[in-house]
Amino acid sequence: MRKIFKEKKAKTGLIILAIVLGFTTCGCTQKSKVTNNTIEGATSAENLASANAVIKYYQPLAAKDPTRPIYHLTAPSQWINDPCGLFYADGSFHVFFQTNPWGSKWGSMSWSQVVSVPDQKGGFKWFYPIDSRTGALKTVAIVPSMNPHAYDRDGIFTGSVMMLPYYKQDKYGAWLPAAYHPTAFYSAVWGDENQTQEVICMARALDYSVVNPKTGTLKDPWITNWTKYSRSLEDPNNNPAVIIKQPTSTTLTSFRDPYLFTMGDGNTYMIISGGYNKKNKSMGAVLLYKHQGPLDDNGQLTHTDYTKNWTRVNTGNNFFYTAAVAIKDPISRRGDFETAAIFRLTDHNGTFSKNGPYILIYGQDASIAHHAYYVLGNIIKNSSGIHFVPLANFKNTDGTPWPKQLDLNPNFVYYSANTLHIDNEQRNLVLGWLNIGSQNNKNIDYHWHGMLGIPRRLFEYKDNTGHFRLGQEPALVNALRMNKASKHFVFKPKKGAVQTITLNGITGVHINIDAIFSGNTLRDSQFGISIAVRGPKKQVIRYDGKAGLLTVGNIHIHLNIPDVNNKKCELNIYLDGSSLEIFISKFRADGVAIPYKVFSGVLENNSDEDNLKKEQADVFGSAGVVANVTTYKMDSCWMQDGMF
Repeated sequence: MRKIFKEKKAKTGLIILAIVLGFTTCGCTQKSKVTNNTIEGATSAENLASANAVIKYYQPLAAKDPTRPIYHLTAPSQWINDPCGLFYADGSFHVFFQTNPWGSKWGSMSWSQVVSVPDQKGGFKWFYPIDSRTGALKTVAIVPSMNPHAYDRDGIFTGSVMMLPYYKQDKYGAWLPAAYHPTAFYSAVWGDENQTQEVICMARALDYSVVNPKTGTLKDPWITNWTKYSRSLEDPNNNPAVIIKQPTSTTLTSFRDPYLFTMGDGNTYMIISGGYNKKNKSMGAVLLYKHQGPLDDNGQLTHTDYTKNWTRVNTGNNFFYTAAVAIKDPISRRGDFETAAIFRLTDHNGTFSKNGPYILIYGQDASIAHHAYYVLGNIIKNSSGIHFVPLANFKNTDGTPWPKQLDLNPNFVYYSANTLHIDNEQRNLVLGWLNIGSQNNKNIDYHWHGMLGIPRRLFEYKDNTGHFRLGQEPALVNALRMNKASKHFVFKPKKGAVQTITLNGITGVHINIDAIFSGNTLRDSQFGISIAVRGPKKQVIRYDGKAGLLTVGNIHIHLNIPDVNNKKCELNIYLDGSSLEIFISKFRADGVAIPYKVFSGVLENNSDEDNLKKEQADVFGSAGVVANVTTYKMDSCWMQDGMF
């Protein structure tokens, strides 16, 4: 996610701090000066050290915020947004996300990196790695170039990482595999206000799997050393080369966020998000690029150079996928797609069904519809190119795509979903950005904003009509559950009334409440959970079966639970500091739960009163409703307290 680059990066008031921390920790030259939150005239290594120093400086303040999450991924301090570059290597998952190391608001986009290690409970703990070259904590991995003529001088924007091979010639001229490196492709912006262009650049972890001959240990065990592909020998990270330019065969309003994937034909593919105008109508577009695999059409080994030879599959306005978008700006009449990702879904058991669909996820960048959307469909290859074609139940009556929101919240909260592949890409987790910061109302800037949502495992299932639908269930997070308490309630209020029962002993804002509601019919019932955090005002999560309405606080969402017999529904609620996520499950006739809808929102903090006795959770229901409630205290997802 980014703003239109007609304005320079917002200053954050950290210029003096950046000078002190940056110069004292990295030895910047006296000729250096700080502008736009970066050090002009410094090397990329000096600027990277400054970024990490500022993050570390503000971490103690961020950690003091009582509404800060403990089991959601976030930076030690400062702003974060889009997850990108999610990959697996040598037993660990690596997650990158956009960050502004110099402020708690959007700007100076860089990439932060967090690494996982397996947990004894079957989940993962996370940590920020140590720079193998300096021994310093390294929260930021890639920063904008300092060269004023560089393509990425205005930011390192969203992209993806894939383990890619590089080839070299032997003495006989044959091309042989040389090495695999984690390879990042990312968006960059260049040009002036009148002619802004977007391009794709590349960075590689060149020290991956390299052994230090002096110590016999890996030179870069946590893959923290990233070098931009560049034609500059003196400081390659200050002048990256362009891998793919914005095409001239069509007039695009944007060209961004590369995502790499494969289709089983030996080639590597990349989709890039964009937008264009069609007869004064704002359209989103996904462009498809192809890189020829190591074997040519005759099956012979060829030289594979991922720094070049990317070819757009379709040309002109013949896009891989396109759909209308809401207008972002009434003057420019622009709207576009962002952060598109694609993969084939498995069923709930992790196996591919016959004719099982792909899912295409993308963000719509528009002021009145800033959401993450998805479409189920198939990749079709024919004489006109390669296209993503939605399934019949994801099309309007005129044949145009009918995308669905990936998250139920109509507000700008869940955005920029990206994928983390596991099991050789057969199962895929999706992480999205939660546009949520501190909810403490003491008028203190705790210098943090943004977190990644609970990982979701997406799967396909068929409804009663035989159509493929999308299921979404929480992943990894349940391994963080600690002590649990189970309660069983049968509500016996007077006819037409709703009875409320307090969940005694439930305090704190880092808990999981899993409630299964059942009855002869839920269609005529009301049920739910209400939560009060540090004050009498309650945040109510209510489902009204008769109205088919889900209410969360002051947000009302039409949601008819399409259960076979309308006798059971599950609300699995995760509270973590300032965030609230609800996974909703319906039940098949055989009693199997299908988690299929998710709501992500803000957990409001009602008062600056720190008296925990004012925290309370209630369960309620109308006559005949049975509630089975299990609550859990949640453990931190971090290896160390305070993430260090």
